[in-house]
Amino acid sequence: DYTELDNTEDTSDHNEAKEICLGEQKDQLFTRLQLKINQKLKLGDVLQITPQSLCCQEPCTEEGLVQTFLQRLLLVDYKARHISIKEEASERDCSQSDSGSEEGDDLFTSFFTERSTCVSKPTQKHHIHSMDVQMAVFHCSDSFLKQLIVTKLSQCQYALPLLVPNPFTGKIEFPLWTFRQIRKSWKSTTSGKMSSKTEPIYKAETPMVFFFRFGSISSSKSQLINNLINERHNTFFHRDCPGSVGDRLLMDGVVEITWYLPSGKNTDHFTDCIAFCNLHGDADAHEKQLEILTEMSSVNVVVVGDTGNMPKNNILQKLFRDSKPLVCLFCEDASNDIAAKNQKYRIGLKNRNKSDVSQYLTKTIQECFSKSRSNFSLEKLAHNKKITIDEKFCLLSVRKGMDAALPLELMDGDTSHVALDWVSAVLDELIKTLGDQRVFVLSVLGIQSSGKSTMLNAMFGLQFAVSAGRCTKGAFMQLVKVSEEMKKDLKFDYICVVDTEGLQALESPGLSTRQQDNGLATFVVGLGNMTLINVFGENQAEMQDILQIVVQAFMRMKKVRLNPSCLFVHQNVGDVTAGEKNMEGRKRLMDKLDKMTKLAAKEEEYSATCFSDIITFDVRTDVWYFAQLWEGSPPMAPPNPPYCENIQELKRGIVSEISRSRGVKLSEFKANFSSLWNALLDENFVFSFRNTLEIALYRKLEHEYSKWTWSLRSAMLTIENKLHNRVTNENSSKIDKKDIMECIKDTKDEVDASVKMFFEEDQDKDILVQWQEKFQRKIEEVFSELVEGTKRKLDEVIRLKIAREKVDREKKAYECKLFELSKELASSLNSKETEEGALEMEFEDVWSKWVTKLTPDTPSLGEINIWGDITEILSESYEPKLVYQRQSQSAYKGMDVLGDYSVYAVPKTQKDSGQEYVQSTTGGAEEDGHTTPSISGRVVKDLSEENSRSNTFTADDNHSVCALIRKTAKAIKAELQKVPIAERGYSRIYIPEIITSVKKKVKAYEAGTTMFTLRKEFTVDLCLYVCNFAAEQFAEQHKEFKEAYDVRLYLERQRPQYLNIFKNYCSGATSTAVFGQLFVDTLEPSILQAAYDQTAIDLSEKMKRDVPAFSGNRSNLEKHILTALAEEESFENYLEYIKNPREHFRHFIREKVNGYIFQENSLMVLEIIKSNISSKGKCVMDAVNEATEKTKRSNGDVDMWLQHVSRKLQDELQFKETSCPEKKEVTDLEFLREVVSKGLTGIIPNLSYSFCRISDLKWEKFRKKPDETLIEHLCRCCWAQCPFCNAICTNTMEDHTGDHSVRFHRNCGTNGWSFMYTNDLGIEFCTTLISSDLHFRAN
Repeated sequence: DYTELDNTEDTSDHNEAKEICLGEQKDQLFTRLQLKINQKLKLGDVLQITPQSLCCQEPCTEEGLVQTFLQRLLLVDYKARHISIKEEASERDCSQSDSGSEEGDDLFTSFFTERSTCVSKPTQKHHIHSMDVQMAVFHCSDSFLKQLIVTKLSQCQYALPLLVPNPFTGKIEFPLWTFRQIRKSWKSTTSGKMSSKTEPIYKAETPMVFFFRFGSISSSKSQLINNLINERHNTFFHRDCPGSVGDRLLMDGVVEITWYLPSGKNTDHFTDCIAFCNLHGDADAHEKQLEILTEMSSVNVVVVGDTGNMPKNNILQKLFRDSKPLVCLFCEDASNDIAAKNQKYRIGLKNRNKSDVSQYLTKTIQECFSKSRSNFSLEKLAHNKKITIDEKFCLLSVRKGMDAALPLELMDGDTSHVALDWVSAVLDELIKTLGDQRVFVLSVLGIQSSGKSTMLNAMFGLQFAVSAGRCTKGAFMQLVKVSEEMKKDLKFDYICVVDTEGLQALESPGLSTRQQDNGLATFVVGLGNMTLINVFGENQAEMQDILQIVVQAFMRMKKVRLNPSCLFVHQNVGDVTAGEKNMEGRKRLMDKLDKMTKLAAKEEEYSATCFSDIITFDVRTDVWYFAQLWEGSPPMAPPNPPYCENIQELKRGIVSEISRSRGVKLSEFKANFSSLWNALLDENFVFSFRNTLEIALYRKLEHEYSKWTWSLRSAMLTIENKLHNRVTNENSSKIDKKDIMECIKDTKDEVDASVKMFFEEDQDKDILVQWQEKFQRKIEEVFSELVEGTKRKLDEVIRLKIAREKVDREKKAYECKLFELSKELASSLNSKETEEGALEMEFEDVWSKWVTKLTPDTPSLGEINIWGDITEILSESYEPKLVYQRQSQSAYKGMDVLGDYSVYAVPKTQKDSGQEYVQSTTGGAEEDGHTTPSISGRVVKDLSEENSRSNTFTADDNHSVCALIRKTAKAIKAELQKVPIAERGYSRIYIPEIITSVKKKVKAYEAGTTMFTLRKEFTVDLCLYVCNFAAEQFAEQHKEFKEAYDVRLYLERQRPQYLNIFKNYCSGATSTAVFGQLFVDTLEPSILQAAYDQTAIDLSEKMKRDVPAFSGNRSNLEKHILTALAEEESFENYLEYIKNPREHFRHFIREKVNGYIFQENSLMVLEIIKSNISSKGKCVMDAVNEATEKTKRSNGDVDMWLQHVSRKLQDELQFKETSCPEKKEVTDLEFLREVVSKGLTGIIPNLSYSFCRISDLKWEKFRKKPDETLIEHLCRCCWAQCPFCNAICTNTMEDHTGDHSVRFHRNCGTNGWSFMYTNDLGIEFCTTLISSDLHFRAN
């Protein structure tokens, strides 16, 4: 026991001594590199223009290692890790035994047998390991420089530090902040289908393979991983890399990470993005890193040297027993590969070909993924409590702004607008902070995606957006400081680098591309003392486009007396050497520039015949050729070293060129900036609206446009009514587009004349003319839409009419039979004198028997219970109690504007998968502390759950859940349009289809979320939400179906008509009298419907004219909506207006229409419909009179009379031919006219008297309701919303050209924006915030 204790103490003492020695060596390392851990290297200092930054010569001294490494890294030169050091006088004396006297064989023998002896001196220094240089710089850098280093390492396709032991405190640090700028792109292949993906790497969820070793090993673990990822590139630094020496001090315990990115080709090693993590050093000594990453990995790979102690290794035992795949690589084992049943694999490395090992290891990992896989992400790793995350410290540094060398936005990329006051204010602050320093402005211009930003970033170490899908938008500037020792050569303090969006940007909306490109080029060239003209390759067509724009921009500089210079850079040129020496190519460029100068001179009315007339340019020195950017094929290819050398040469050339310039003071730059922008506005390059007069005129034009489109829409309503009646009345009616256009021709001509007069005779016609073509084209589009829409509706009426022909024939046959039966019954009672009451009883006794006998095989369609079906079918998937609760609470009705959806979410870290109950706050009951939102949206939550949820459920998640609800509703509504209920009737089979569709969409959404799942209450509420509007539609369409196809229901409604026929015959009426009365009875419902249809049009016209909210366009309507919101003070209404403005506008219009009709103007509305009843009655009487006269003159019969009446009324009302078997007996047409006139004199007043109170007006009788007409007119606009404050685009035209615009933005807190990591809503307007120095993350 004492011996064991002594041994333990000896080991402890030995380890302690070792630690002290290691600590001293680390201190020496930082001293040799001239680094101090408490004096951080700052980004601004590293980015300075220094003599070293222009040469990066090798070999370098130890003192220059850090600067050389950083400068190489900024150039994105992956040889930054391969820096050689100047050999100083030898620190060792190496000698052999004196063999000077030996000759011949003895000399030969001693040469091969004797060993040299090396005598170490006390001052001996070992070479510094390349990775120690990298990690020492990393530890001694501030947050911004660390992020830049990691971003550049990523661009070099190097592995990145993931878990880093602090060399002085020992804490494990996770530098999450440093990954924030990195985006990766790849192409995955699943089941033969390829999909592209681009996303920030810290968000990427991928499988992860974790490599580590136990003990010393003979094979390089890092090299093994490199062979799996990219055998041509040393992604992970290993023992055989240049710069690797025996001793390394800062890498033990470091975990590095990289991602394999497939290209979608058959050469890919893996078909999906995979993270590879590598723990450096013996895993036994780094248990914390080992524990964290083995838990989060999908596959663990351990490399083992000496296997003697392995059976005692507790960690390995635990991993072996775990269900997760484990691959063991044995360095000293030459046996064949063995795969255990429980996904444990053994691979021997001894005497094995590296290529074979890589192939087998790749197959093994693929096999592991095929059986099971879990996803890893940096964001998930950040939740681990055992590591220190850098984010909090980094956020504090962010507020340093320009001092930390961050880009400043000069031009808004979305609006192509410069906030001149704001930029001027920022420059004023800059002058206060730095003094009125001299700057040289270097700008860049080129086609989109030609590598402009990449070139600037490599040249100056900047961070302009370059990744896939992140083309620069707008213009940004960044200051690069000139060091003190360089100021003797350069006559300024800073280089101001300006990066801009590319010309010919495909996604640029609004102005014509040419106009926008000219404006942008003028802006960029004018800002720069020198402009780099970037051309991708030597594409002649591209050069033609860019040269014309560039030449025109330089020409315009004369107007603001600016004289910039330029350099041409041809990127991606195959043979750079030939390109540089090829004077023929340069001559061709010069000829093109001269040609473009002549063309531009004509357009600008400027006197110039060659390019040198407008700018000093030497084609021999001012044209540069660059090698291609990538060494191999992306996405795994590193940058090409010759490209980096070209960048360095260009940088030296630029500095040499600009050394003759004094640049400008910041105050002069500000003045130039202002005069340049004002010159652009004067020439109307970028802005559509130059001043307040133009804005006022545009609003006036929009108001006129609203009147023109209403004229067309109003006329089309009348035409649609007329043609609807025609296709209903005629047997073989087909309406062509030309028929509709002929009907509306007069109105269209009037509108065209009004438009022409407005643009030609208005006093401001010279300004209005710029919009004439656009508005005339838009009116034509509205006209075409109205014609097409009417044609579609009429085609549908015809289609349904054809589908119902069989039923209509049956109805007609039954009517004829019932007519005969009624007459026969009357004949049998003719001899008896019977009172009217007795006659009715007699008729009632036989009526039901007649109908039953006539329709034995035609069952009556029963009642339907849609909500009963919904509840029953939902209860098959969820507990009936839950379904009943969610339905009775009605919270689902407003779930699209709920705002806070966190109550529906469950963090994925909780074991419960979101299937627990959520009780209503309204009932006061709670279970497990969970609650659900009430109608008002108020929520009561258990605090512990709220805290856990708030960490995972963000504002972004709220927006995405709301988007899910709206997309689902939109998709279901689209599907409902295809359901043939009007032809086949309602069936409960439609409900499961809706519910299944909803569940699939929720499941797909959850598959894309990483932090939470949705409770089943959400799915139930969403099902109820979509079923709610589906049920309304089903009920309405089934009612139409029942009225059209239920023969018994139809005959039952004809009972009064046949009772009258029976009574007439009983009283001895002639066939003419009976037919006349039957004709009147048939027309009565048609007159009423026609009156309703006309009343809808009249009310729409009257409200458009009389109601202030409806009298203008959408902007005017919004003004009244805002007033109403302020008066009502209803939070729910505000929420709907902010979150779902289109729906709120519809609700407002409906409420306003209901108020106008049923409350404020009820008497007037009743008078309108009564007037229309009288008008339609008069139309019928006029048609009867005209038909009678014409038929008598032609000696025609009753059929001719009916044809005349039908033709006259075909557009006025729906005229159904009267079924009367004894029609041929009608010969006295004068008497028929009297009967009809008498009948109409009776029914018209009766119909009018039926409207005593406004409640007698049946809303469902309106075929096209007045509110729908107004909604169509006022809501056919642009509904795009500001992503910050949700303000609506004020453009009144749908699919308008140009950018979206909002005159007045709002407080961004109204859209749920809050300060990061808090629930404190923002209180500033979004325009103010965007103009501030605050940082934001877009929703």
